[in-house]
This record gives sequence, structure tokens and C-alpha cells, in this order.
Amino acid sequence: MRPLFALLLLALVSIGSTVAPAAERSGSTAPLVLAQQTFDPPPTGQRGGNQRPPRRGGSSHGLDPLVGFGIGFGVGIAIDALTRPRDDGRELPPLNPPPDPGQTRQPPRNPIVYVSLPNPAPLPPPRPLTDAAAAGGQPPGEFRAGEVMVSLDLQAGADAPAQIAQDFNLLLLRETLIGLTGQRLVVYTIPDPRSVDEVETALTADPRPSAVQKNFVYRLGGEIVRGSMAAGQYALRAMHVAAAHEMARGRGVTIAVIDSAVASDHPEFAGAIAAAYDAAGYGLKVPEPHGTSVAGIIAARGGLVGVAPEARLLAVRAFWREGADGPVTSSSEVIARAIDWAVANGAQVLNLSFTGPRDALVARLLEEARKRGAIAVAAAGNNGPGSAPLYPAALEGVIAVTATDSRDALFAKANRGSYVDIAAPGVDILSPAPNADYQVISGTSMATAHISGLAALLIETQAQRQPDADVAIGAIAGSARDLGAPGRDPEFGAGLADAESMLTNGATAAAAKAR
Repeated sequence: MRPLFALLLLALVSIGSTVAPAAERSGSTAPLVLAQQTFDPPPTGQRGGNQRPPRRGGSSHGLDPLVGFGIGFGVGIAIDALTRPRDDGRELPPLNPPPDPGQTRQPPRNPIVYVSLPNPAPLPPPRPLTDAAAAGGQPPGEFRAGEVMVSLDLQAGADAPAQIAQDFNLLLLRETLIGLTGQRLVVYTIPDPRSVDEVETALTADPRPSAVQKNFVYRLGGEIVRGSMAAGQYALRAMHVAAAHEMARGRGVTIAVIDSAVASDHPEFAGAIAAAYDAAGYGLKVPEPHGTSVAGIIAARGGLVGVAPEARLLAVRAFWREGADGPVTSSSEVIARAIDWAVANGAQVLNLSFTGPRDALVARLLEEARKRGAIAVAAAGNNGPGSAPLYPAALEGVIAVTATDSRDALFAKANRGSYVDIAAPGVDILSPAPNADYQVISGTSMATAHISGLAALLIETQAQRQPDADVAIGAIAGSARDLGAPGRDPEFGAGLADAESMLTNGATAAAAKAR
């Protein structure tokens, strides 16, 4: 009886009244608007408020009651249609659908112009160190086959990349605006048998580029090993992290993990990853063990405990796998993009658990990042005692980290050198793995993650003043437990880092105790 009653009621009311538009009647407004919002949105560029209103008016002729009856009858039918339960199986969609809980939160936009990258060219074989390079202290380095990079000031003009390609018979692959330096990074490929060195020399003589270099290759510094999980997280005991957590837990500190893809859905990362960015762009973003381990060492908060469990992570994918079973690598271009994005999005600590050759582009970007207050922490390398210094750890202003085991012995594969600043546990480290799993992994990469976590604890206790790299290494090294030869040495640096001592010694004592 509900539909019939509504029809009769509206008809009777309308007989004795002046004709009025149905849109003015409160009884019909809500369902009509609801239907329009959910099923019949106005075309793009039109606003519902600009629709012409129905003509108002009234007629004193005797037809008014009849017209009113007809309008009331029609409106009643419309109301009945809109309020009748739907029998087509569809449900009204919510006006504001909730976000997909599995969807990664996208970071805010930044000055970087991201360009999708094609499949990478094959890696060249490692090249022996030449006499000329040895004389200049240049370590051996791999670079992308057939690629050369130039940096262009914005004053060079928008057409400069294409003009250079034409002038030097090159193919323009990609260009990216790097916000840290205010320059365009342009990558070319060589379509003929000319060597990279030959083209690099020719471009250096051109006045338009501000810098020319190879697209160097970077490798991660950790390997999965067969080990026992019985030791658990011995690293936390070795560095007295539990006591340090009574004073600081990395709360409010942003750490960028520039690495391979992190398994962000792992239970250990619940609420830990503030934003993610794919700086590599090659293929599928399949989570990798290395990046997942590094992120977990820093900020695990499930069954494991990270060094800075309340820190905010920026998961920056900068490494990709070469083929189905090939190595996981990166390049100068992608590392530059990753650093630029991380700093633009508030990174206070840059975790760089990878190694490569001396690289002028990456060195300049890290120097700019340092000027903006970011602390760079890098792996000393796993190439053994006979290796030349590896970068970016060997750069001035970057904290270089080596690895120790549960007995405080040096990791056998660790690099040695005067550039090594500090030691931290990095052998048989229990950490998260893809597919909600766990792994035991070793390398100076893992030690680097521990020091990045300590840097976050230090930053939290000095909230009034962001400590720079010099202050950070002074606090970390000054509170370390000496290992090896007395004093600083090329194997352990200042010794094994100690989180509790770092927060209760020297300039950090008052701030730490106040918290």
C-alpha cells in the first residue's frame, strides 16, 4: 500500500496549491540528488548548480487543479521508483569508498621528472685496473655498456639534449630533472662501434655539458648464508640497543632505504613504511631479500626489533635483477634519481648498503644532501682486504661501516682502509625476507643498516638541532668500543658501535636523559 498511499497524498496536496517545481519540495530533493551523484554525474566541466531552474509561476485558470493533480501523480511515481528496493542485484556504491588497505601509500610529488626506463643493456665484464687509473687512485669500475651521461644546466635550453644527440650521432635514452643540483641528467646510447671512452672524451670538449661521465654500475653488499637462527638478534645485545631504547626509538625520524625492492607487506613493517618510490623502473617490482633485510634491521616492529623501530622508512627501489638469475645491480643514473627523491621527501638518514667506483655525479648529490642535513651511511664493501676503496663509503662526509660477527671478529670479506669509520654486527644477521619469511644474511650492508638505526636514535635525542654527518660520526665513533689495534685502525675504524654509550656520553647526555 506504500506506493498507492504516496501517489494519493501528493495528488490531493497538489490540487489546492499553485504549481511548484518538484525540485523545491523537500520530500523529493534527497533521493533525486542521491541518484544523480551515484549514477548520473554531470558531464566533465559542467556544474549542477548552473542548470537552469524550472520556470516558476502560477496560473489562475481552472486548469490548475488538473495540472497539479497530474504533476503530483508523476512525482509520486518518481518517488516510488527511487525508493523501491532494487531487484537487479546492484548495490549503491559508497559516496567516499575507503582506500584499499593493500595499496602502497604514494609519496607526494617532487621536482623529479620520472621517465619510464627501458630494459637495461647487458652489464660489461669487470675491467682490470689500468696503470693510469692506479696512478690516480681510481678503483676499477663497471659501467653500462654503450651508455654515456651528461649533466646540463637549465640555461642550456630545452633543445640542448636533442641537439647534442644530433651533433655527436647519439641516441637520447632518458632525461631527468635532478632537484638537488637544478640540472638535467641526460643519458645517451652509442649506436655505432665507438667506445664509451671515445664518446666521453668528445663530449667533454663541448661547452654545453657541465659534466660528462660513464653510467657506472653499483652492486649490493650482502649475501644470504646458511646460518643458525639460535643466536637470534645478537646485534642488539652487542650494541646495547635495549638500554638505548629507554631513551630513544627513532620516533619521527625519516630514513631512506635506497636498495632493492622491500617486501612492504611483511608483518615486520606494519606502519613502518611512510612512502615508497621506484627509481629504477625496470620490470616488475618483485621484493628482494637484500632490501627487505636492510629495512627490517632498521625498523622491524613485529617479532623482531629494529634498531630504530619507530622510525619512518622511505622504501626507494634503486636496484633490479639482471635477467632471471643475474646479479641485482643499479647505475649512476638511477642512484642519482633515488637520492634526489629521498632528500626531496624529507630523508634525514640515507642508508646506502651498496658499493661502486668513484662517481662524480653521486658524490655531488651526496654533498648537496649533506648541506640539507641528510646523514649518509654506506657499506665499506665486501671485496676483501686487498680491495681498493669502494664508494660512496670512501667519500668525505659519508659514514663508512664495516661488519663484525657475534664474537666481535671482523667479517672475512670486509674491505679494509683508512676510510672505514665504524664497525657494527653484520654476520649471520636474522632479518625479514620476502613472502613473510625470515632469513640469515651477512655483509657490510647489514652493518650499515645498524648504524643508520643508531643515527636515527641520535637525531631523536637532538630534536632541537639536526646533527650533521660530522656530529653523528663523532658521537657514534666517540662512544665505540675499541677493537683490534689500539685506537682507530683500518679494519674496525673507531671500533664497535654502542647505542647506549652514544646516547649517554658527551653532548648527547643531557638530551638523552631528558627524554
